[in-house]
Formats: sequence, structure tokens, C-alpha cells
Amino acid sequence: MRSYRIRYLPEEYGQMPLEGEFQPETIPAPWNTLEEASLEDYPWDDTGYRPPCHARVGWNSRGLHVLMYAKEQEIRTEVHHFGGRVCDDSCMEFFVQCSPETSPNYFNLEVTDYPAMFLSFGSDRHHRADFAVPPPGIAPQASKHCGKWWAVSYTVSMELITQLYGSPLASGRRLKGNFYICGELTAQSHFGMWQGFDPAVIPQPDFHQPTLFGDMILE
Repeated sequence: MRSYRIRYLPEEYGQMPLEGEFQPETIPAPWNTLEEASLEDYPWDDTGYRPPCHARVGWNSRGLHVLMYAKEQEIRTEVHHFGGRVCDDSCMEFFVQCSPETSPNYFNLEVTDYPAMFLSFGSDRHHRADFAVPPPGIAPQASKHCGKWWAVSYTVSMELITQLYGSPLASGRRLKGNFYICGELTAQSHFGMWQGFDPAVIPQPDFHQPTLFGDMILE
């Protein structure tokens, strides 16, 4: 099982602002000091399409600050509203269980380059509550796609985490989660991830596998 270190961001920083075209080599400090996770597992690969994709997450008293970026020549952005079926479009996703010792519930945050977001919370695929409107502070941003890299950033606020889990994040806490990239109705459908699944055990694409999430440790 893989592990990821969620490094601390200075208090004056939150989500990374995105303007214009994104280039990974120009990620500014302090976000460039966050550990980079690479999404290289494609257990249900039918097309051979495996776009490079990476994620970085930091934290502080404001919450979890997420940056994800992928290199794709063409992307699909047909869904333009919060809560829509964004997984049909070119989409990057973060599933995170913020208190696995006390609660089975996890967020799934799915964002496109529009940016449009889908967000829900629950214990598994079948026991979830979808957010009808964006919770305060999440404010997804996206870069401009020009045929190469595209990126999204957002914050899962400490207020929301505390409300749903009963306590704020703290250094040393172990979270569980996974990073994903997908596009169900894109020109080349694809389903990639950081913590891989065994396709013999899970034969059809299904990201809702909390028992297989990797460890994410708050530094």
C-alpha cells in the first residue's frame, strides 16, 4: 500500500492560484515543496491512453489545499454546473477519508477544466450524500488548456472537515485516500490512479474502493 506525505503550508497560503496556461516546472514556492504523487496505474486500460497526471496536497489551519495537473492534447468540458456528471468529461479526482479511525466516511471531489465540480460524502458508493451547492471556501480554479497541461486547485476547508468529522486536522494524523484521472465520454476513455487496484478483483471501473485507499500522513 502506498503512502503520501501531506506537508504543512505556511498559514498565509491556501490553494494555488491558477491563471493562464499551466506548466509544472513553474509551480511557485511554497507549493513546489509539496510532495508530488504520480498517477501511473491504469488497471482497466482498454485504449492505451495514459496521460501523465500528478497531484500535490498541503495543509494548514485553513484546510486541505489540492493541486492536480495532467498533460492531454484534447480534453472534454461539456458539463458546466456544480453537481453534474463531471466524470464524463476530462476529470481529476481526490477521494479522502479524513479520520479513518473514527469514521468510514470520505469525500470524493471531482473537478474538470471548466471548472465544474461534483462533491459527495459517505461511507461507500451506495451510501453517500451529494452536495447540492458548493460548501464555503472550496472555490475550484482551473488553468487555461492550450493543448498541453491543464490543472485544477481548490481547498477543502477546515470548517467543513471539523463539521463532518468532529475534529480538525492535526500534525501526525493519518488520512486515507486516492487520486484519480478519468474521462468516461472523452475521445479515449481512461481511468488512472495513484494507488492501483487489481483488475482481477475489481473487473469494472469503480473508484469507490475505500478499503484500498493509500495512507496520507499529515506532517
